[in-house]
Amino acid sequence: MKKTYVIIFLISLLIAIIYTTSSPNGFVNQFSNLDGADELISEELLLSKIDTGRNIYKEKCTSCHGKELVGNKFWRTKKDIDGNNLPPPLNGTGHTWHHSPEQLFKIIKYGIKHFDPNYEGNMRGFEELSDDEIHSILEFIMSTWPEEIREQYTEKYQ
Repeated sequence: MKKTYVIIFLISLLIAIIYTTSSPNGFVNQFSNLDGADELISEELLLSKIDTGRNIYKEKCTSCHGKELVGNKFWRTKKDIDGNNLPPPLNGTGHTWHHSPEQLFKIIKYGIKHFDPNYEGNMRGFEELSDDEIHSILEFIMSTWPEEIREQYTEKYQ
């Protein structure tokens, strides 16, 4: 099990390095510069943020969205025992990447009910997390998306 995490980390790291060195903008700053700063963060800082985000994700998000960010396989078709929507995947196979960086930030910070009080789901807010911690979670999530999705997202929200 631990070997799987090491392999996933190394693959994610390799993807991050390849992508950030092959593109002038990489997938840097989608979440870390919501304050309006235009400068790119260094590769070292990005990798540190992704690692921090991975650790926070493990602690706060894994119980619902899973270790591999796959959510519940019935997230589109079924409800939980209380009639709530099941957690979607965050790995680029769901709809997460259709939301702006600001929306994703606010969903994590304040919960989904911040946007839709009638939403039937369990995504609570994590107001105890700092803005930097939330940006790190988002950098980690985005680092798991397929390159094509990251490119589309960067193009749309840059």
